Amino acid sequence: MVLEEIKINTMKNTRKFLMLSLVLLSTQFIYAQGADSNQGEMKPGEKGAHQNPAEKLKSELNLTPVQFESVKKIMIDTKAARDKNESTYANDENAKMKGQKAIRDQADEKILAILDPAQRTKFLVLKAEKKEEHKAKENPEERANKKAAELTTKLSLSANQTAQVKEVFKVAFSKIDEIKTKYKDNEEAAKEEIKPIKKEMDRSILSLLTEPQKVKYKEFQEAKK
Repeated sequence: MVLEEIKINTMKNTRKFLMLSLVLLSTQFIYAQGADSNQGEMKPGEKGAHQNPAEKLKSELNLTPVQFESVKKIMIDTKAARDKNESTYANDENAKMKGQKAIRDQADEKILAILDPAQRTKFLVLKAEKKEEHKAKENPEERANKKAAELTTKLSLSANQTAQVKEVFKVAFSKIDEIKTKYKDNEEAAKEEIKPIKKEMDRSILSLLTEPQKVKYKEFQEAKK
């Protein structure tokens, strides 16, 4: 069982993890601030890490001038909607997450509507690649730190719960990475073998929570679907 694997190291990891969580949360805040500050116009031909999303899509999808202007408007409207959602549901994490997902989905639909068939295909491929690249940059412990910090905030976990949840995630993510490597050319086989690991991970996390926290956790999981 996953819980048996984690209990030995729980107490000595508590202080270290709390420090890592604080660093992670501050880094996420700085990154979010930086992302917002880079939404301005780029100079013609300017490329790199600070290229704004509209310019990036213009380059990757070979957008026409009309498409480009439409994409810029969609992104401006989307940012305004996200900001409003953040403000409206500042004290309701589940509602805020659902709102942000709905806003992202609506933005994607609007962008897809102005693209031609070839551009649509490439847009969807780019989104999938970006998601995988982001995951690949983080090792199991880094992902575990991030997920545990997220749950600590959303569920008001105690220090001991945070450390235990982090270990559950780390064990599960390590196993999942091994499976993905084993079945790197067979995505469907990997998915089937990963399913029971995710179920066990959820069961282990739920066993560490109070009844009110279990309700919030289930709501959180539903909001991500």
